[in-house]
Amino acid sequence: MKKITLSLSCLALFSAVTLGIASIDTAYANSGAITESTVLMPQATKAKPKIAAKTNAKANETFEKGQKLIAASDCGTCHKIDKKLIGPAYIDVAKKYPSKKENFDYLAHKIIKGGKGVWGQIPMAPHPGISEADAKEMAKYILSLNK
Repeated sequence: MKKITLSLSCLALFSAVTLGIASIDTAYANSGAITESTVLMPQATKAKPKIAAKTNAKANETFEKGQKLIAASDCGTCHKIDKKLIGPAYIDVAKKYPSKKENFDYLAHKIIKGGKGVWGQIPMAPHPGISEADAKEMAKYILSLNK
């Protein structure tokens, strides 16, 4: 059995991250089971990316928990504050969704369950290990960036 291992190295938010994408048995890959729509979920294997701090001190106090949760997660693998990577920039998300309860709930659900189609055809990986309360804090921080 011959295996193909795919990996990707990138510079994300000023921190080197190596992604182990997948190991795929070539017989399985050649069987037609792997298609363009097959989702390979990235998993960070090195240092976590850093999320830059906001400059507004009052906003830092209010949204610091969400910012820290994002910095400690794998979010930086696909997102940056001000540039599109694999997923949209946080600022673009903040521009699309006003900072209000229903959007905190909606985005928290997307963080936990994942999604596809809102920002293109590349799906957002689900994060079932993140609690609803933490996901809402993350969403509040992201939506606070629209200033």
